[in-house]
Amino acid sequence: MTPNEAFSRKRRLYRIPHKGKICGVCAGVAEYLGWEVWVIRLFMVVAVFAGFSTFFAVASYLVAYFILDVAPRDYQMKEKSKKSFKSEAFYSKDSRTSEQMALNALNKAENSLAQVEQKVQEIEAYVTSGKFELNKEFRKMKP
Repeated sequence: MTPNEAFSRKRRLYRIPHKGKICGVCAGVAEYLGWEVWVIRLFMVVAVFAGFSTFFAVASYLVAYFILDVAPRDYQMKEKSKKSFKSEAFYSKDSRTSEQMALNALNKAENSLAQVEQKVQEIEAYVTSGKFELNKEFRKMKP
């Protein structure tokens, strides 16, 4: 988003928890200003470790957390649709192949787990059998 786009639309400051690391305050401020989220986070970290502004940075974050509303559901959907509208048509074929790849990986994992379960059942059967006890006694007799 360019700075002109950010200032031309009706802006409202929200918390955006799904984009945030802690509570979404930095993500909301970044969205509001049209900046990258990492820039706001870096500013907050520097402010916290600067010493004299630690209290101010933490206090302002907490105040923003309690004052700012969470972004409404339609706001989040609008943002997602703006960013992914063009790429959705391009990746629609790839999404089917990635879905198929995920299903193949799931089937492979299920087969591996079934093999492990079979081996565990065989070990359980051997350990609970009399043959195990007999072999154990023979091993004790060997020098």
